[in-house]
Amino acid sequence: MKVIPINEMRKITWDMIKADEYYARITIKDTTDKPQTANLKLYDQVFKSYGITKEQFYFSYKYYESHPVEFKELIDSVDAIAKFQRNQILEK
Repeated sequence: MKVIPINEMRKITWDMIKADEYYARITIKDTTDKPQTANLKLYDQVFKSYGITKEQFYFSYKYYESHPVEFKELIDSVDAIAKFQRNQILEK
């Protein structure tokens, strides 16, 4: 299996984080019992939007985790996206 390039991986990882945040927010607001797999459906939507499989994402993520220099680059680039988007919101 081929590792997803870091430039694409950072976008996917950021969207996965946003999906987690969205899921956390709706489950706090909604008192009905949400199935544990509801967040997995959000992940599947992210994977589908990038044309990848769950297996490709996790294979790539594990690759980056096992290569500290590249993993740091990935995490730093995701952090940069978060800061940029936060600054855009604050400027409005």
